Amino acid sequence: NLLWTEYASALKEFGQKDAKSLCSIYRTAIGHLGAFIFLVYFVLDLQLEFLPLDGNSASIATTRESMGYLGLKFLMLGFGKEYGNSGVESLQSIFNKVMKEEINHYLPATPSRRYMRSSILRTSGRRVSDASVFSSFTSKVQIGES
Repeated sequence: NLLWTEYASALKEFGQKDAKSLCSIYRTAIGHLGAFIFLVYFVLDLQLEFLPLDGNSASIATTRESMGYLGLKFLMLGFGKEYGNSGVESLQSIFNKVMKEEINHYLPATPSRRYMRSSILRTSGRRVSDASVFSSFTSKVQIGES
């Protein structure tokens, strides 16, 4: 969003002040982004080895699949007829929504936390350290003289 904000302000400064032309430029940029992502990462399977992945084939395959999906969504957003009358703000919100959905889709599911019972010491506020337990054991043991 910061990149687009700066770019749009530069366009307004140099004469592209019409909101319709800004929307057209935004859609074209998103469409070309989608074409690049789809072609390079999904179709040609290039540059995936340079991404910061853990290197196993499963993570590369899911990343490739995700790039293909995002590429198609951005192609639709940029060049599809259903978003032709949308403004820049609505296109940005759709772009952000698609990105967040795809990120959440591939994030590992967090396991539900089990309810843990508190111990008597924890509820009473007493603290017991390992050193005091060790000290109590050693005070009971008598070392004989040799």
